[in-house]
Amino acid sequence: MSESKDASIYKVITADNFALSDSLGYIDDEYADQHSSFIHACDANLVDEIRKKFFTGEDVVVIHIDPVFAEKAGFKIVYEQNHPGGNYYWHFYRPRPNAKLPITCIISATHAHCRDR
Repeated sequence: MSESKDASIYKVITADNFALSDSLGYIDDEYADQHSSFIHACDANLVDEIRKKFFTGEDVVVIHIDPVFAEKAGFKIVYEQNHPGGNYYWHFYRPRPNAKLPITCIISATHAHCRDR
């Protein structure tokens, strides 16, 4: 992992996706993750920005991810800038195409509703 293993890493997903994840045993991909070689995540300070930008009007769940369990599942975790001068985000690079984060990577989950943009 590029930064400290003590880092707090969060993933915002829809409440429907979260409900489905329990029965699947893994966190199903959100749209942005479906066409990428990695799964998108962020620091706590970017959670509200992500919710407002991509999930306005939706019930969401903010998942706190354990990076140690993610690495044990084969994911390479990198803290990267999304573009020059932009924010830094956590990217979970997949060990194989379409690999999913197992639900055992979840430390906690908080339900929220994003009303405004």
